[in-house]
Amino acid sequence: MNKERLARWKKAGEYQKKAIYALMPEWMEKHLDAIEREMALMIQDAAKELVFGNKKSEKENEVRQEDAPKVKKVDIR
Repeated sequence: MNKERLARWKKAGEYQKKAIYALMPEWMEKHLDAIEREMALMIQDAAKELVFGNKKSEKENEVRQEDAPKVKKVDIR
């Protein structure tokens, strides 16, 4: 794939993110940021598993969960 196409996909992704944020109330921005971080971590984990196989031990998974940022539960009205 050429660099121009990748740049366009990246720009399209930025526009999609802006559109989603524009549709939601401002107080929901922190929730969307938390969801975005979690999705990025999930994608990274899936990519690592594809590349390196399932070589992670249970202990490494537990450590990963402990390092994950804590998200505060709130009521959505």
